[in-house]
Amino acid sequence: PGQPKSTLYPCLKFRNHLSDSTYYPADPFSGSANGRPDSRGFTLQAAYIPFGKSASIGRNWLNLQVGVQYTAYSKFNGGSDNYDGNGRNASDNNTLFLFAWFIL
Repeated sequence: PGQPKSTLYPCLKFRNHLSDSTYYPADPFSGSANGRPDSRGFTLQAAYIPFGKSASIGRNWLNLQVGVQYTAYSKFNGGSDNYDGNGRNASDNNTLFLFAWFIL
């Protein structure tokens, strides 16, 4: 019965990046320790849009989106553990990102 006033958007992305070791040579400071800067992980995102539909407050003139995004790596820059030779692990690059968009 009618259009919903708000919307929830879930999203899941998997990534597996393979790279050419001749283009990305081994470099313990800015590259991978083993010369294979491959990365593997996933991104999970959920966004909520409370307004912006004809049945909501402000109708099509008020648009707001809030969400959360989490990115996790099981492999980063060629390795899972100590990928740069300095003790950094792939999971050290995991990130949590909170966002809000407001458009008039």
